[in-house]
Amino acid sequence: MDMLERMRTDRFKVFRGLNEWFSEFRTYHRQDGKIVKEVDDLMSATRYGVMMLREAITEPSSKPLVYTVKRYA
Repeated sequence: MDMLERMRTDRFKVFRGLNEWFSEFRTYHRQDGKIVKEVDDLMSATRYGVMMLREAITEPSSKPLVYTVKRYA
């Protein structure tokens, strides 16, 4: 459900050239509330990746962020 919510809110994107992923996504479904485990290798890997986002930790940068503004004449 988290993956679906991310797709709906535009926080999860897939490159359009990944035809195998989209093919598998179209066949991905639930039956009686449970995910059907047939030809779902890419979907399972994607789901695990999304689930691991909650464990992700970013290290603080040692360099301060510097923003530059380009001015055009």
